[in-house]
Amino acid sequence: MYLIVVLVEVYFYCYYGSALSEESDSLRDAIYMGPWYTYDVKTQRTLLTIMERAKIPVTITAGKLVDLSLVTFTTILQRSYSLIAVMKNYQ
Repeated sequence: MYLIVVLVEVYFYCYYGSALSEESDSLRDAIYMGPWYTYDVKTQRTLLTIMERAKIPVTITAGKLVDLSLVTFTTILQRSYSLIAVMKNYQ
């Protein structure tokens, strides 16, 4: 039961990490597809600055070592299942 609760907790962190990363990736395209050409020059420069910053993806990391994403969650599931299988073998 404890393992399931921990995995559900990790899942939520990984899910929201993936959602944040995807939104970060789509920000630049959303700005470009908008009516930026109708704005004044100051606003256009600000949008350009935001687009340049959006080239660097925003990610949530665990201990500055592992990016939290659904790929990471899948890896955690695979490794925890392997560990449980090995532990059951040696009981």
